[in-house]
Amino acid sequence: MMRLYLIRRTRSFIKDNYAKSDESGRKYLTFENGDKFYFPDRIPKTVTFTFNEKDANDPYARLYSDANVNAINSLTLHDTDWATTSCYS
Repeated sequence: MMRLYLIRRTRSFIKDNYAKSDESGRKYLTFENGDKFYFPDRIPKTVTFTFNEKDANDPYARLYSDANVNAINSLTLHDTDWATTSCYS
């Protein structure tokens, strides 16, 4: 039922459909008071952490256990004809 009323607007959708571009090509939205909001550039950064493989209470150790890594590596995507498949049926 939520899908009938929920509208999802992703960052890229908003930039593509509602934002304007300045002289340099940067996308922005204009607020009611005239201020411009520029979309910040996303810069991925590596976050490092340590974990103890032998500690059963360490959540990262459990997350990266051989059983979990092997289960994730064994996942596959099946071919689907997306043109004729509806996720709303």
